[in-house]
Amino acid sequence: MSDDAKDPKDEAADAPETGDVEKAEATTAESEAAKVSEAAKGDEPKAEEAKDEPEAEEAKDEPKAEEAKDEPKAEEAKDEPKAEEAKDETPAAETPAAETPAAETPAAETPAAETPVAAAAEADVLGMLVEFDSEESLKAGCARVRDAGYSKWDAHTPYPVHGLDQAMGVKATILPWLVFGGGLTGAMVGLGLQLYTNGIELPFSVSSTLGSVVDPFLPSGYPYVVSGKPVFSVQANIPVIFELTILLSAFGAFFGMWGLNLLPRFHHPVFFSERFKRATQDRFFISIEAGDPLFDRERTRRLATALGGTFVEELVQGQEG
Repeated sequence: MSDDAKDPKDEAADAPETGDVEKAEATTAESEAAKVSEAAKGDEPKAEEAKDEPEAEEAKDEPKAEEAKDEPKAEEAKDEPKAEEAKDETPAAETPAAETPAAETPAAETPAAETPVAAAAEADVLGMLVEFDSEESLKAGCARVRDAGYSKWDAHTPYPVHGLDQAMGVKATILPWLVFGGGLTGAMVGLGLQLYTNGIELPFSVSSTLGSVVDPFLPSGYPYVVSGKPVFSVQANIPVIFELTILLSAFGAFFGMWGLNLLPRFHHPVFFSERFKRATQDRFFISIEAGDPLFDRERTRRLATALGGTFVEELVQGQEG
């Protein structure tokens, strides 16, 4: 027999018994189960530690978050002194700016900053012209110019406006007194002329006083007696007295009106304005002449702008429309 062939008895002797093998396997399984349970028990603290670690990290992060929150406060606390220092330094730096409102006070009076203003060279300014589009705004503007104390100014309208004289502060005209004076003068001249030329003896004699020098130049009285009537009677002299009264009254009214209105005046500063042509159509104007004692270019321009007109224009010589 070859060496590879073994005796069955030997194989039976070498092979362990079946019961021992099963016991060995059972013992191995128990040992492995024990190891697994121990390993599982050993991992539980680690899992708890793993769970506790985030909490610990969160606990560690919370102070950091609080520190992060406290840091802006600390920075704000640091910035507050700087802000206070900046506030303390501001008045000193803005001291010149505090004087600015006082310097700009006149500009605040330009109520009507929307009102257009046509400016010109100061040497050529003859006056100021303000345009209005309604009667009420014109009368309000006239009242302000009146209160400002100007004397050489006027209002221009396309038709008579009721209440404009009161708004302008125009006093009662003396023209009626001029007419009355003219009529009274005419009556006296007519009466005296007829009384002298009728040749009655007067209480005085010009020829006897001045001698023969004036005799050729003086009319001599010529008494004209008709049917025994008196040489002089008022009834007979009324027509001449009436005529001279009416004549000189008309002269007083006509020439008095011209004189009070400073006429004849062949030109006026408003004629240099192209817009003034509408004064005879649908616009109202206030003109202030440069010859007024209170006229000052800047002051008058601010006043004109504040009147509430639709347009302000400086009247300039040599630019007639």
